[in-house]
Amino acid sequence: MKLFIILALVALTSATKWKPKTYKEWQEVEVKCEEQHKVSPEIKEKAKTARYLPKEQFEKNLCYMRGAELWNDSKGYNVDGMITLIKSIPAEENIDKDSQIDIFMKCIDNNSEGSHPIDWAYRGYKCFRDNGNLYTNLGKGKYYEEPEN
Repeated sequence: MKLFIILALVALTSATKWKPKTYKEWQEVEVKCEEQHKVSPEIKEKAKTARYLPKEQFEKNLCYMRGAELWNDSKGYNVDGMITLIKSIPAEENIDKDSQIDIFMKCIDNNSEGSHPIDWAYRGYKCFRDNGNLYTNLGKGKYYEEPEN
C-alpha cells in the first residue's frame, strides 16, 4: 500500500505542468539572485557588447532560470516549461513560435559528457545565441503572472 501511495505521488508530481510564478514569487527569485550573484559594473558593461554573456552574468541569469523552475542542475532545461514560456510570447512580437521551439529542442542535450551544471547550461545558452533570436525572444516570455489590481 505504501508503495502505491509513493508511486501515485511521483506520478502526480511528474504530471504537473509548468506555469509562471506569481508576481510575489518572482520578486523573491529576483531578490535572491541579486543577493547571491553580485555582478560588477565592468562585467555588466562587457555583457552589453559581448557575443556571449560573461560567466558571472550568465550564472545570475541561470539563478533566475532555476528560480522559475526552468532549469535543474541534474535534469537540465525543463522542456515543458521552456515550450510553455516560448508559447507565452505575446502575439504582437510576431515571432514564429514553432521555429523557436525547434531551435530550443535542437540546443538541449542530456549532458552525456557529464559537464558541470553551469557548463552544461552555458552550452545550451550559446546554442540559443548562435541560432537566431531565441535567447532574446525568451526574455519576452511570461515568467510570472501580472499582479491583479
